[in-house]
Amino acid sequence: MDQNNSIRSFGHRLISRREGESRLLALVAVIAIGVWIFAFLTNSLGGKIYVDDLIVNWIFPSYGEPFNSKGLYEVARDITSLGSGVILTFLTITNFAYIIARGDRRGAWFLFAVLVGALILTFGLKFGIDRTRPDFATGIIYSTTSPSFPSGHSLLTAAIFPALATIFARRESILGIRLMFLSFALLVAVAVGISRVLVGAHYPSDVIAGWSLGFAWVATCRIGFSYYERKVLRGGDYNSI
Repeated sequence: MDQNNSIRSFGHRLISRREGESRLLALVAVIAIGVWIFAFLTNSLGGKIYVDDLIVNWIFPSYGEPFNSKGLYEVARDITSLGSGVILTFLTITNFAYIIARGDRRGAWFLFAVLVGALILTFGLKFGIDRTRPDFATGIIYSTTSPSFPSGHSLLTAAIFPALATIFARRESILGIRLMFLSFALLVAVAVGISRVLVGAHYPSDVIAGWSLGFAWVATCRIGFSYYERKVLRGGDYNSI
């Protein structure tokens, strides 16, 4: 009986270790691909970025609303507010307080690290690169003063929403529910990024760069916190998804 329990325990540990290694490889791949895409787009800023021309000419056949649809522009303007500073600040503060109240201090620090790092990346790169905002939708009344590259809305939502999904998914034992959290986070990030182009606030390359760096940053934080918990605290990890 003891021998059977030992075999089962060894099997569970082996499976858990292989799953952890697979997650680690996936996270490393997200980081590598994200950084490569961002570096490629950054190096292309001095010349012609064909993805911008292709998508912009398709969405904006003429100056004005996307696909000449005022209704679509109104929907995109509502969606883009999900990535605004006010909404993200409120969302982060309320969830931070809730996570602390639940006694998950590690989760709270994880969220804090993701947020601070994402903000530093967003504004540091925006003003460091200083790309001019697009003018392909001059018929739309949408103004902003910060530089264009990368999209702050896209970067922040690509970092913060997956971070929240990671924290809440840790408490779930059912794989389907964990995947639901992750899917919702990805859906919000993608929808906000697309809306930034539809409202005329960003070039498509700004959004792609924001997504790439946001996903890469949250993946970096997951690896860092997982290592810290396993090697320093000797318990738990952030590889729940």
